[in-house]
Amino acid sequence: MLSWFCGVKGLCFSDIVCRHCQCSGYVAYCSDLDLPELPIPDGNHTRHLRGLMVSWNRIRLNNQIFSNLHWLAVLDLAENGIQGLSSGIFAQLQNLLELDLSGNLLSELPPEAFFGLTSLKKLNLDHNNLMFLGRDTLSEVPDLLHLIITNNPDLEMRQDTFDGVQMLNILNSDQYKFCCVAKRVETCTPVGDEFSSCEDLMANPALQVAIWVLGGAALAGNLFVVTWRLVTDRRKVSSFLLINLGMSDWLMGVYMFIIASVDVHYRGTYIIYADSWRASSLCQLAGVLAMLSSEVSVFMLTVITLDRLVNILVPLKAKAFSLKKAMMVVAGVWIVCLVITLLPVSKASYFGDAFFGRTGKYLFSVCG
Repeated sequence: MLSWFCGVKGLCFSDIVCRHCQCSGYVAYCSDLDLPELPIPDGNHTRHLRGLMVSWNRIRLNNQIFSNLHWLAVLDLAENGIQGLSSGIFAQLQNLLELDLSGNLLSELPPEAFFGLTSLKKLNLDHNNLMFLGRDTLSEVPDLLHLIITNNPDLEMRQDTFDGVQMLNILNSDQYKFCCVAKRVETCTPVGDEFSSCEDLMANPALQVAIWVLGGAALAGNLFVVTWRLVTDRRKVSSFLLINLGMSDWLMGVYMFIIASVDVHYRGTYIIYADSWRASSLCQLAGVLAMLSSEVSVFMLTVITLDRLVNILVPLKAKAFSLKKAMMVVAGVWIVCLVITLLPVSKASYFGDAFFGRTGKYLFSVCG
């Protein structure tokens, strides 16, 4: 929106705005000057001012600070250490189109924080400490088109938060659940993953059926293999290796049954409980089972392949593994894989909390 006002010939504010500010057309740039207050004098000279950039200062706000800026269209208050907004502080800015409050210390917004901003189109609340965003606050900006609430890690909201901003078209956030709350928004970030939706952990009905079928097959099939090998020829090296491979694959079946059960439990309301589910002990257990199963299966297949290769290449010589050696190798595989798997849930600072439930741009949670 600055492009609407920059480069307009005619008036420069170098005489009426603080001398350290730079002027371009109807816009005054006063950023990073360690200013404690707005560099705008009283009087009627400011009626032509359309853009005021005062980021990276230490501006202290009060209810009269914008009283002479009725025609202001763009206001940048980023990085000013602002800790709170009083009700009606922007009441004089009825023509403001864009407001940047990013990089401040805002933790809460009173219901009438944006009272009077009836023309506001873009609001930037990036990099604050916001805890809650309610319907009453946003209903004061009914014409809002673009809202930025990224980098507010503890932010929560209710299902009706966006009911008062019917024209909202773009929402930039850190969590997909906010996109589920703002259902009418056309462009919302981050986008959802391929498997979950706002309503269900397994978004596709085919996936909902497949995970039960595959999980049941993994449990029943591998249990049969393990039992059969134990009863018939458990003293053979090949059988011993297959028993351990079956045990590791059986754990994957347990994981799939956990995910399928949680999908049924949260059916239709998943996004409301997504965060608590991903942070739960059951999610972490599911992650451990999935990772342990995958790692042990890969190692066991490698050991089985090496054993078969040696027996094929040198069939008349000694076997690659005796049963005792095979037991030692398999025990080592389980121990190493278990240690690697448990590291993410060991509370080490490197992995953070709820490692298996974390999601991101390049990370998909094993819990959905």
